[in-house]
Amino acid sequence: MVEEKGSMEVVVNPDLYPVVKLLWKNSATQDKILEAGTPLHKEVWVQLAKDCRDRAGQIDVFSSQELVSGLNLVADLIMTEVNADEKRQRNRAAYDSFADFVAETNARTDLDKTRKAQIIHDRASQLKLS
Repeated sequence: MVEEKGSMEVVVNPDLYPVVKLLWKNSATQDKILEAGTPLHKEVWVQLAKDCRDRAGQIDVFSSQELVSGLNLVADLIMTEVNADEKRQRNRAAYDSFADFVAETNARTDLDKTRKAQIIHDRASQLKLS
């Protein structure tokens, strides 16, 4: 015989992308025993967003429009985070290079703060980030 000692919940918060929170609770008291985060592959998040949209599309007109709006909002938030992460990955080299440039410029002692800021601003405006 297997004795059930607890239950697990998965908390999906698009703001935490790519991580989901796992909560293990004691079955008898519902007290939290363990809380941990684990990353999910981008494909899982994209599928979750698709599933939310599909489910929202299947809800009939007489059902709660709040549920439809909520499901669509979750899908939008997930895709916003996925797209932002893809953009960060594409531009990582440019960000790293710019950060190095800023550090080097700030370390210069031959320039005043205004000139440093102007040089950094000029370099930032030259960046072509997609």
